[in-house]
Amino acid sequence: MDVSKLPTEVLAQIVEYIQRTRHKDSRYEPDTPAVVQSMDRDVREDIASLRLVNKALHRLATPILFRYFNACFPTHDLITPDDWAARLLGISQSQVIEEVQRLNIGFGNSISYRGLERCLFEAAFVLPALVHACKKLTALRIHGSSSSKSDVEIMDQEVNQNLFMKTVEHVLRRITPNAGSYTLQTLEMTLPLTHEFTKLADISTRRSPKPYRQPLLCFMKDLKHLHIAVSDNSGSGGRRYYSSVETKRHRKHPNTSYAASFFNIAMLPDRLHSLSISATHILDMDMLDIRNLRNLRELQLNSVKISQEILADISSRNLSTLKSVELHLVELKSGTWESMLLEFCVLPHLERFWISSCGYARDGTSQDLAPGLWPPMDDPEDIETVNYRDMFALGSLQRHVNQVRTLAGCEPFTEYHYRFAELPCLETLDLE
Repeated sequence: MDVSKLPTEVLAQIVEYIQRTRHKDSRYEPDTPAVVQSMDRDVREDIASLRLVNKALHRLATPILFRYFNACFPTHDLITPDDWAARLLGISQSQVIEEVQRLNIGFGNSISYRGLERCLFEAAFVLPALVHACKKLTALRIHGSSSSKSDVEIMDQEVNQNLFMKTVEHVLRRITPNAGSYTLQTLEMTLPLTHEFTKLADISTRRSPKPYRQPLLCFMKDLKHLHIAVSDNSGSGGRRYYSSVETKRHRKHPNTSYAASFFNIAMLPDRLHSLSISATHILDMDMLDIRNLRNLRELQLNSVKISQEILADISSRNLSTLKSVELHLVELKSGTWESMLLEFCVLPHLERFWISSCGYARDGTSQDLAPGLWPPMDDPEDIETVNYRDMFALGSLQRHVNQVRTLAGCEPFTEYHYRFAELPCLETLDLE
């Protein structure tokens, strides 16, 4: 069969079928993920092969192939810093840059690269130029160095980290509007320390003397999806079970000392649909100004402590919109999880709720409800509590979520996922 004779509509369906992520169960995933997604490697290879078949498939596959673009630092020594920079400059000056919608920059999942210091200097020039050329950019992922990687010795030096943060500043300032409005809707930013977010908060409204550089507030206020995280988990409190040697920079700038600036970044957008906040050391979230959080559909919190009143206020402000809540290592400073979970039970559209390793802050007013020891590392608990009513409230919430999913035509969570849904309701306990 001659593929070149197939109608364009049929070829488009072939490309659409091939680009779908494979072997992934998305039944329980939220509709609008807060983080920047990437294309699977095997899918990318197949799309690249399609471009070689004929001109029609080349025209259809090219926008999809370059929709996701990875501009992270090299991960092996076969690519020199000069080659890496030249490749990015070539892409930024080619026609395919018009197809880039999602861009990853910074450090990859693993790195042991001897040319890293040279790459930092090259990045200060090529990455801002690359971002400025992406006129259809809808999602940007910036990932800083992590203390668990082999680059920690290089990035623990103040001069190198300052250079990287200067590059991040220039990248964010080069995000410009297209036809009078910003196309960027999703920002995922992971930096080693909360101190780095202090620098960004300081320049969020300050204009650069050069007119083409915009203040960060210009595009931040229009964001729909924001994910902010810190990655340095060294020193005491960074890890629950196995602490690591504290880095020099964390010793100088502890994460807990600059938490306010970290949360200030989340205050900049006006109309967020999804918010994800992830820390390593437990940070006090009560300092977050929640007045702008009024249209949330998804909320993800990791390694924070918060008063029940504040968390309940977030829930009530987004009563008619909140569809997904995910909590990990969240500690209540006041109130009980029983009361908080029952607050979630009134959300009429809550279709997804996950909770793991949450409990009570040991410096809060509800500290007497915290168990004396952490659970075994290989046997985590959903809620670490001595108040048995918390688990019955969790069962009520899980039943509520499944009822909402059933009414919405979604598949309910199984007993494997929601193991407390079979517990009696709290009203039955009160009668007994």
